[in-house]
Amino acid sequence: MKFRQQFDLIVSNPPYVSLNEYKKLDRTVRDYEPKEALTDNSTGLMFYKKLSQSIPNLLNSKGVLLIEIGLEKNKTNIEKIFNKYPIKWHKDLQNNNRIMEINK
Repeated sequence: MKFRQQFDLIVSNPPYVSLNEYKKLDRTVRDYEPKEALTDNSTGLMFYKKLSQSIPNLLNSKGVLLIEIGLEKNKTNIEKIFNKYPIKWHKDLQNNNRIMEINK
């Protein structure tokens, strides 16, 4: 996919909940958040796959991508998806790897 412009910084909180996890979410989340904001209706990894393929066209030569991941159990799968790029991890307040940083 070709984009009309490139960016210095992209920050994303994609839909990273798998469809199976979505069905088990507490109603206080599921009933008050749009479904498409939470799940990709699949594995929870589809957005990452599409984004990883688009990085060359989205980021300027020294651009930075900051993207939230869901549970740390997906960290290894997400690292495999973005294996072409150096990844730096940032932890949340519970000391879980939560934000992935990619510098082009």
